Amino acid sequence: MPARARADATVLESVGVVGNGRLGTALARALRAAGTRVVGPLGRSAERNAPLDAIVLCVPDAQIARAAAAYAGMAPFIGHTSGATPLTALDASAEGLFGLHPLQTFVGGDAPERFDGVACAIAGSTTEALGTARRLAGMLGMQAFEISDANRAAYHAAACIASNFLMTLEDAAEQIARGAGIDATTAHDMLVPLVEASVENWAAHGPRSALTGPVARGDQGTVARQRVAVGQVAPELLALFDVLVERTQALAGRPEAAE
Repeated sequence: MPARARADATVLESVGVVGNGRLGTALARALRAAGTRVVGPLGRSAERNAPLDAIVLCVPDAQIARAAAAYAGMAPFIGHTSGATPLTALDASAEGLFGLHPLQTFVGGDAPERFDGVACAIAGSTTEALGTARRLAGMLGMQAFEISDANRAAYHAAACIASNFLMTLEDAAEQIARGAGIDATTAHDMLVPLVEASVENWAAHGPRSALTGPVARGDQGTVARQRVAVGQVAPELLALFDVLVERTQALAGRPEAAE
């Protein structure tokens, strides 16, 4: 069923989306489903169109300034979807600059509902620009919260650890499992239910209460045997293993009240 704007969200009549990557494509699709006229996804070089209410740049961080300059003057409000880049990168001729960062991951072909209920970091150089970001978030059914330029990098680091770095850990787990003589497909398939249950427990109870395993139990003998095995089958991951053991010991020793 198509996503629709929340009942209390005022729909912008026209929005330009620049960038045809995963987010740009998904955002354009979702905004159309929410009832607005969408131009794009557009290329990173200016494509002249009728005046728009807002332009959203879904381009890599290093290209934000260039794309903002290319589309300057085509809408009163121009914003980016970067989690870490400050609004000052949008040095363009617009009434207001805004940031709109959905706290979600996209892999292509996502339905508009992918945005529904998701947290969304917003910012604005003016009250009106901030309001535009909030309206866009509302149109997509997202839960907006404000983030300052000073706190953007730390906020985005938290998001990357929770999402991107999780993939790095799962890749390391699969690599070590293959080193134990388990074929790649079986290694992946056997770990998926464990990861899903672990994430569900973390979501429901927090990291300290959801923690299990030999480090949490204080079983140093098992941890030592694991370390030897990692050194044998994937020595390039030994430093990562040591850091994770250290941080897990700190988590296991943290009082429940600290959650």
